[in-house]
Amino acid sequence: MRRLKLTTLLSCLLALPACGNGGSAVEERPNVLLICIDALRADRLGAYGARNGPTPALDSLAGRAVVFKRAYSVASWTKPAVPSLLTGLYPAQHGVMESASRGSDLLPERVETLAEQLGQDGYRTAAFVENEHLRKRYGRLDQGFEYYAEEAGNAPSLAHRFLNWLTRTDGSEPFFAYLHFLDPHWPYTPDDASSQLGLDPELRFKQDLWALRAEHWWLLRERVAAGKLSLPDQDVEALRELYDGEVFATDSVIGRLLEWLDADGVFKDTLVIVTSDHGEGFLEHGRLDHGYGLYEELLRVPLIMRFPGDRFAGSEVGGLVQIVDVVPTVLDYLGLSAHSAVFGRSLLRAIKKGSTAPDRKLLAQERHGKTSYLALYEGRYKYVRTRNAYAPSPPLIRIVPEALQAGARVQAEGMYAGGRIVAGEVKRIQPGDKDLELQGPVASAPTATAMLTLLGFKVDIANANWGSRLAGATFNPAEIHRGRWIRVDGKLEHGRFMARKIQSIDATEAADIEVEGVVTGLEALPDGDLLLDISGVAVYVDPKAYWKNFPAERREIPVPDPVTRPQPYDWEGVYDLRSPGGQSTNLAEKNPQLLDTMSSDAEFFERRLKDFGVRSAETVELDAAMRDRLRELGYLK
Repeated sequence: MRRLKLTTLLSCLLALPACGNGGSAVEERPNVLLICIDALRADRLGAYGARNGPTPALDSLAGRAVVFKRAYSVASWTKPAVPSLLTGLYPAQHGVMESASRGSDLLPERVETLAEQLGQDGYRTAAFVENEHLRKRYGRLDQGFEYYAEEAGNAPSLAHRFLNWLTRTDGSEPFFAYLHFLDPHWPYTPDDASSQLGLDPELRFKQDLWALRAEHWWLLRERVAAGKLSLPDQDVEALRELYDGEVFATDSVIGRLLEWLDADGVFKDTLVIVTSDHGEGFLEHGRLDHGYGLYEELLRVPLIMRFPGDRFAGSEVGGLVQIVDVVPTVLDYLGLSAHSAVFGRSLLRAIKKGSTAPDRKLLAQERHGKTSYLALYEGRYKYVRTRNAYAPSPPLIRIVPEALQAGARVQAEGMYAGGRIVAGEVKRIQPGDKDLELQGPVASAPTATAMLTLLGFKVDIANANWGSRLAGATFNPAEIHRGRWIRVDGKLEHGRFMARKIQSIDATEAADIEVEGVVTGLEALPDGDLLLDISGVAVYVDPKAYWKNFPAERREIPVPDPVTRPQPYDWEGVYDLRSPGGQSTNLAEKNPQLLDTMSSDAEFFERRLKDFGVRSAETVELDAAMRDRLRELGYLK
């Protein structure tokens, strides 16, 4: 394989030309390219029923590949799922399944990954990943990879780094590469893709208000999960469209990547597998994001296998399959024996026959602290069990900085939704004037009465001085429009904001909703929020908000009439996935015999895993920076 110059390589990726003129792996030992697209729902692909979906490149690949119509993950989040994808073992076997709040589980060294096995058989191995859970220190998933890029960046960057690595190999040995794209993962910020999908500009405005572009995006998900914010259908659809924008952007990069491999003569001798570690939720069960249970929208994933020479092209395989089947299928196709035991099954026989995979049971499992979840798939039915769960409840007290007293000047940053300013961060700043400052996108432009609307307030701009925080730019009232980001300082008088100074700001540089002023009151609310009065503006501080620049001393504020914390409970359900209700109609009371049968089957399956050899993961403590990042991603409470 040739060593292309870096500039040429980048142009190949971005402009889609036909680069190269030959070179491939040895025919009898094909390359293996395993692509995992984080949080990709199966139903977003045309191959799985989406009409005019955001994945034209993957749909084109599916036409040259085998599509598994009923493929599932083993868990609803990355930490336990990817080790299963790379080892062929269930979470209870490889041991990596604990929530990040209790440390970080490491894959035991005695568990072999696909990279280790292929590396021992002469393959060059490399991984390019973008997810905190996949970092070497916090997962040890780099086992067997000669090269492991753990912060590979967004989709274009990740693909570019892979191609750069590929051009540095001489082609005398086949390669195994694992690419893990994070882009569709929350938060959904499809900057370039949005214009290509024709997203309504109104979505941009709402995206800014919800702070989906800023570090406080998690507030929206947490408020919805706690029942503090209800999203109408049009808002949920807005989130879906933003998500589709991320999927479209990732699909476009993968399409260009595969075209480059094809033009360079690599694609024809490469087994390409595309899947996901889990799906994504859009209020199907009252939650956004993922990692909150074993629901269909979180477990069902795409699984596409394109074989060298387009063998088996256009085939569809029914029946239950799972991501633990990838490793044994790859080894079987390559004619290699597993060096260590795997629990998944090779799908090669079903592929060759073009038939449904043999009847089997699938298991999904995860654990978050004291709560464990288990799901068993058997034919058309699904059994779900939750044990030792605690329903969400607010704290009995609020712990706040001692310095958060009346007269302290603070800056609250967060989101604006449901008519409320909600802070995800409260920062103490140096004493200054007592003016109130608001920052955010304009909701309505100035009228003949010299008024505009910002964060729910009517702002009187008649006597304001105009400036700009943009270098070399001028700014005046005529330039204000809906969605324009501004910063206003002044004061409140009878509920009206009297502006003294207005500045235009760059939304791409400072896209935080901000309220800055003097604390004039605070109160703990029964739902766990802290109601903070900042120069007359009510700001609701989320229970998980950050406190910055405050001394370490803390004090407690009693919560009036707090909700009683419920007792632990066990819960079971069984569902017919072919019925119109799917996983919304529990058959437990209507068909108790089916419930008992599947409950017994699930317990038997669990015992089989233990008999097979449970792998105890090792644990490492997270450092402060990693805890902050995992908290932003919603994995750390």
